[in-house]
Amino acid sequence: MEQLKTEAVLLINYKREIKMNIRKIAALSAVLVLSAQFSNATLYAVENTTRETAPETVSVQNESDDSISKDYELPVGCIVPLNIITKGTITVSDPDKVLFTSVVNSKFYDDCIVSVNTLIYGAAVGETEYQLTDDKGNFLGKGTINIVSDTDILNDEPLIKDHARIVQTDYAASTVTGTNYTYILYDDGSLYAYNKNGDGRLTLEDRDVAAVSHTNYFRPVVYYNDGSISINGEKADIDYTAVTASKNNSAFLGSDGVVRMISVDNEGYKINELFGNVKAITKDFISTVDIIQTIDDKTMISYYDDAGYSFIDTGLKITPENIIIKDIVKASLDDRTVLKGIFYVSDSENNLYEIISDIDTSAESEQLVVKTRLIASDIQKFGYLHQKSGSTTNIPAYTDKDGNITGVEDGTQYDSSAGAFVSDTPQYNNITPYYTANASAGGLIAIQDMKNFCVSYLGDDDTLRFSYENTFGALTNVEMTDSIFFDGKDYKILIIRKDDTLWTYNVKTGDFKMLQPENETEPAGTKYGAKDMVSMMQYIFGAENAVKEDWMDFDGNGKVNIIDLLLLKKEILRSLQ
Repeated sequence: MEQLKTEAVLLINYKREIKMNIRKIAALSAVLVLSAQFSNATLYAVENTTRETAPETVSVQNESDDSISKDYELPVGCIVPLNIITKGTITVSDPDKVLFTSVVNSKFYDDCIVSVNTLIYGAAVGETEYQLTDDKGNFLGKGTINIVSDTDILNDEPLIKDHARIVQTDYAASTVTGTNYTYILYDDGSLYAYNKNGDGRLTLEDRDVAAVSHTNYFRPVVYYNDGSISINGEKADIDYTAVTASKNNSAFLGSDGVVRMISVDNEGYKINELFGNVKAITKDFISTVDIIQTIDDKTMISYYDDAGYSFIDTGLKITPENIIIKDIVKASLDDRTVLKGIFYVSDSENNLYEIISDIDTSAESEQLVVKTRLIASDIQKFGYLHQKSGSTTNIPAYTDKDGNITGVEDGTQYDSSAGAFVSDTPQYNNITPYYTANASAGGLIAIQDMKNFCVSYLGDDDTLRFSYENTFGALTNVEMTDSIFFDGKDYKILIIRKDDTLWTYNVKTGDFKMLQPENETEPAGTKYGAKDMVSMMQYIFGAENAVKEDWMDFDGNGKVNIIDLLLLKKEILRSLQ
């Protein structure tokens, strides 16, 4: 017995040492971790397809960086860096052929101030001359820009019937291999991991999953459809279930009416209670301020300050779903802190409300007032406006039952046929943290790699075109593109097409490859940890709080004894290795 206890302690210490080494590896890793959220995509099984290398005739003529006069050749619809570092103004003889933009602009222009981030856009097939002048109009240099047809580089893969829709993706970094990987969750609850072991494979990770997200230190939090929770591969020891989880999985409402927050650090995780008496929270729940529904059906504004949590009654009785918070300010009133601000909230009945909390100074004594109004009923979606043309940063909008898109604040109508849609995330937060521009020429630019200028451009024709050094690629019927990541060998970009298929694009070779599962078998066996060993030891040695569970019978002989404990130890060591 003493030997077993000693072995258990050694095992726990060994696990801690492994974690410390993993953290050291993670700290040395230079991998760029990018977050993204996908929707409306599906996976199916067909043979992998790759694109031939782009023809040598389609290239950018790169000379030394300090050269002023140089010629360019690029396909129509593609974007490349100007590669001129001399400051000045560049103009073209035929602006119908070529436009310019940069990482600090949100539109295309027929002339621009040259900087290290200036980009050339091929607007139409043909050749045009350009001229570079200084700030006084003095001639500095000139050259030609030839825009060629992209017929030879198009990878026009056919659309294929849907299989299963992707409802969420979640980026992380492998602390073992030093590579990026992503979890991909489908609407049937299947959770796949892409490139988790740095092998470029899409493998089944888990079943019956409702949501997945990484928190600090890249520790995954998984919510299951039955309300159970897994944190860093271990099922949380809780006596309640999760009723609603926030989109980033950092907070959740338990079946006992208590709102809790998951905090993760390099020592592990904690589940902290925030407040109780809650019936519903929004999917965008934020611990500092939000809209909640209490057990007795009151709709309240909850917020946190130095005194703890406080609540403001809105006078409504709704079940909140989604929320966008505007202009929140803490104010003093009668020696207490109150909240001033505007909340746009959709409820479970597809209604959209405006809630305003303010201090009324017109009366003899100041008092807190809360005003509410119904903005719209029978809405389809509520979130942030996205457009392929024009600046639409952080504009709250909704879609009605007829598909019409309306701005929440001023009632402006937006044209869905011109590429407008409503998303859960703000426009400039869901493609790349570097730069996203909605160009007036139509389409969406994403600078994927600032160092090497891997640039993708999704046009109004739903064709995604890439340029990287002297390589170009294009894929038709694209729904969304995502930021670049390192898979252990190459830099790649994930792509979702209109038929809901998932692809990767190799930014160096220009190859497209459709992602499909390497296996359809059940996920790897349950991961066990120190808690499981302690539970089994308590049962074997007759502790009062011991509970026998089915998983404890490792050898399947109907008994739980020392042999099972040793087998459990072996399984834990195997999983750590």
